[in-house]
Amino acid sequence: LVTAPPVAPARTGSAAPSPAAAYDSLRTLRESRPPEAQPLVSASQLDPALAAALSAAGCNFDVPTTMRAAARTFLAHPTPSLIFAFLALTLWARAAIGAPLGAADMVAAAATSVAWWVQEWWLHDRLLHSSRAWYGQLMHRAHHDLPFFHVSIDAPRIAACWFCAVALLAAAGAGAGALPAPVCASSLAAYTLWGLVYEWSHFIAHTRVPLRGHWARVRAHHTLHHVHSDEHWLAFCVPALDGMFGTRPRPAEVARTAGGRQGVEDGRPRRAGPRRQLWFSWARAARDGRAVPAAGG
Repeated sequence: LVTAPPVAPARTGSAAPSPAAAYDSLRTLRESRPPEAQPLVSASQLDPALAAALSAAGCNFDVPTTMRAAARTFLAHPTPSLIFAFLALTLWARAAIGAPLGAADMVAAAATSVAWWVQEWWLHDRLLHSSRAWYGQLMHRAHHDLPFFHVSIDAPRIAACWFCAVALLAAAGAGAGALPAPVCASSLAAYTLWGLVYEWSHFIAHTRVPLRGHWARVRAHHTLHHVHSDEHWLAFCVPALDGMFGTRPRPAEVARTAGGRQGVEDGRPRRAGPRRQLWFSWARAARDGRAVPAAGG
């Protein structure tokens, strides 16, 4: 078992220690583990007292092992239901506009899809793994501190705030005449759909469900991000995007770091910014006579 400093005792009469005490203990454990230690992937590797404290703090280590169980767990969580509702609302809004689907809708949906994939990488790298402590970075650090296998779905308040903000932007764009209302509605529907795909992809990657094909590649890619280097393998729905931004090295090419460590915080210099990484990636491809950067790992 991996032991950690004792979790702060609960006050008399309380059922469990505070979530902050449990996570502080887990963080101390993470920081004390050398990079060459066995990756922390299962709650069974933790001291039972720490695992119990984390469970009491809301962590769910009862990950599904079959696709049917995964679907039940996913659909029982309020966030997917909320995104389904947002998706239904955007599709209803598009139908209510009345204009027939056309090439402009298809182009808008395709452009929005690409924008989601790039946004996914950028937000993960620049904000969630920022060297500055803020709410999103602290939440994401806690996610990295946990053993890899745990039920991981964003909180409903995060999804609600995010999609409401995007919907307001789309409505403002249509109202200002920047784009026709049907195109804005189609773009918003595509954006919402990718949000649902992301939630499922991230959730299923952190389970023990046997996966094949694309989903198996997503899990392998994301596992490297958690257990090998949190500065690489940042894309999700389309792992190949990391090849474009220079963040998909072969594992042997980068030093292994403990999960959840954040750039400047542990003394490691930050990787070059995305523009510079993209230039280096394409420059290496041109040097080697390749059309696109090699996707290692």
